[in-house]
Amino acid sequence: MSTRATSITPRVACIEAGGTKMVVSIGTTVAEIRDNRHVITTRDPSATTREIQEWFASQNTVGDIDAMGIASFGPLDNVDCRISAFSPKVEWRGWDWLPLASEFVPRDRVGFDTDTNGAAWAESLWGATASSAVSVYLTVGTGIGGGIISSGEILRGLTHSEMGHVMVRRHPEDSFAGACPVHGDCLEGLASGTAIEKRWGVPGTQLAPDHAAWVFESFYLSEMLATVAAIVAPERVILGGGVMDVPGLREESRRRYREAFVTSGHPAIEILAPALGHDSGLLGAFALGRARAQR
Repeated sequence: MSTRATSITPRVACIEAGGTKMVVSIGTTVAEIRDNRHVITTRDPSATTREIQEWFASQNTVGDIDAMGIASFGPLDNVDCRISAFSPKVEWRGWDWLPLASEFVPRDRVGFDTDTNGAAWAESLWGATASSAVSVYLTVGTGIGGGIISSGEILRGLTHSEMGHVMVRRHPEDSFAGACPVHGDCLEGLASGTAIEKRWGVPGTQLAPDHAAWVFESFYLSEMLATVAAIVAPERVILGGGVMDVPGLREESRRRYREAFVTSGHPAIEILAPALGHDSGLLGAFALGRARAQR
């Protein structure tokens, strides 16, 4: 555990915990964090966190870091650094991140939030929404999540937002029951990477850009964009996550959203790619840890 005084430029250990991979890094700046990133495949909690622990130990971190930031898939219990008992990732239900973090830093130097809240904050600090008063980050990957930034801060209520579980209108030709183990055909159940694979029998990476999958996908994402625009009225929305790497998907989702919603007279929000690329979540963990160190 770190015992040194917090430095002016804190050295932060970062964990971006995703459903298919964990990305870890250590550094004092955005550039250093990006250069030092290391990817670990997500398996069961014990094996995965043991590999994370071993990597941090190999970097001579004991007593030499000021804080740790963890941006994790959820849902989360933000008070206890714990993954909720209702997480769709059954093996990880109830998993507590604090024992791992406490090997390196005191509890009050652990910044913890969802991966999407972290990504949203990082993009507002260093990325595509840096000049926005109100912005939203939506990530479409193994699951779907979202984070809202208002006046430079992550917007939280009783807990973090769960945008992936918003109920959306069904495409008239869609008979798929949905993949969410809790809600069935919520947005995540219909449009996540998991849903795409269960619907078509193969991962989305194996489907051609003109496959019918992307007609459904752009329809559901445009529904979510209209919902976000109506409720939050942000200046900018980022569509990130691995599913959004499909050529033309972001543009088609934008077109459908504008066709269905903006023509009714509502101002058009900007819909963007993440400026930080696939490092938004990792840099979100850096922002969470840095904030703890600087308190």
